[in-house]
Amino acid sequence: ANLVNDTIKNQTAKGFQIKAIVMESTEMPAHSNKVRMDFNMPVFDISTVGQCAMSAAETFSAAGADDVIAALFRNAAFGTCMSRMFDPNFIEPKFGTQKDGTLLYYDGLPQDVLESLTCTGGRPPLPAKPIGRLMENYEPGWPLTYDDVGSICYQTAACMCAGTTTLTEGCAGWCPGSGNCGGGGYGTQTNSENSDAYPCGVRGEKCTTLLSVPELVLAPLPKSESNHNQCMDIDGTPDDCATDPNCTVS
Repeated sequence: ANLVNDTIKNQTAKGFQIKAIVMESTEMPAHSNKVRMDFNMPVFDISTVGQCAMSAAETFSAAGADDVIAALFRNAAFGTCMSRMFDPNFIEPKFGTQKDGTLLYYDGLPQDVLESLTCTGGRPPLPAKPIGRLMENYEPGWPLTYDDVGSICYQTAACMCAGTTTLTEGCAGWCPGSGNCGGGGYGTQTNSENSDAYPCGVRGEKCTTLLSVPELVLAPLPKSESNHNQCMDIDGTPDDCATDPNCTVS
């Protein structure tokens, strides 16, 4: 959020007149309310677009349309919803910073709980509410169903560093996440098969049990975009996985 705020300030200082902001990443909606309030301008994200697309469901028809997106933009209900979202005073009540300044679901949690949310899958102790959605609750998309994604895709060792429990240090054990499965390159956090692909395939078809997941190999490099799994010291600085016995993940 600070990076977004700094970017807006820099651009306005250069004379650019910003009318609205689009949060491109699906991780950014949690920051939208804060940006709305800080700059008094409308912010659009995957949540606002999703809400407006659903508002058009009863009246939308793609019949005879050469461009479905253009047809959606011409839908009256979609346009009304987008106009409502264009009001800079609109505040999303389901998540993010609220009008009273509280950060929904996060305020009041102890620091150690906040730092361990990655390791617990966003599950703080009761009575606090869950934060985020577990991998098994994601619909893979038609014509697939939940059963078409293996349970091996629900947790991963990619977050793990022995003897640690917090976000900056890593997790003591496997954590909720889909690091074993997916498409595209796996990067330098590779596996013992020396494959660039995800170790368990797109939807977990290559691994039947936890024991069949190939060992995760951590490159002995500083933590960077090309080495996401590098273990961290207690002070948050990178260890050398080649020499640190606590930096072995299997």
